[in-house]
Amino acid sequence: MSLFRRLLLTVAAGHADAAFIGYADGSFGATMELSALAAAVLGGCHLTGGRISLIGTMFGAFMLRGIQSFLILLAVQPQWYILVVGLI
Repeated sequence: MSLFRRLLLTVAAGHADAAFIGYADGSFGATMELSALAAAVLGGCHLTGGRISLIGTMFGAFMLRGIQSFLILLAVQPQWYILVVGLI
């Protein structure tokens, strides 16, 4: 994937995240590295490298969001979500 496409997808993700939350901050994404890695792994990416599909990564991100929503409905403490993502 070219650098321009990566930059364009990054900008689109930032706009979507700011629209979801309702405001923009310079520290957005500072703690999302673990979630991004888990989404890529759930989407089929190997940790040793290789090819990855955008659809698979998006599926992994949706799965993580679903897990987070499920834990919220169960009234689980937020720090347990980080543990679940780390286990994934």
